[in-house]
Amino acid sequence: HGPDRAEAGLRFDQRETACRVAESGAIPVIPGDVDRSSLLARVSSADPGARMPLGAPALSPAEIQRLRRWIADGAVWPDRETHW
Repeated sequence: HGPDRAEAGLRFDQRETACRVAESGAIPVIPGDVDRSSLLARVSSADPGARMPLGAPALSPAEIQRLRRWIADGAVWPDRETHW
């Protein structure tokens, strides 16, 4: 979900879209709130039809833990001016 492939109005390269209510009614990323951030439920789902990324291998436990830690730590996005 980035500038070339935004789906359902959701882009993870923009904090504004990742932290607001998505078309599903859930909020993908709630900085500091791991339990209510739907992104974690989607990437760790046991249901292949619900698990993200769709049609791709599941994230590893280490990758899921990294996302969990990032959200718990406030989900800081890089500054667009200095990112690249």
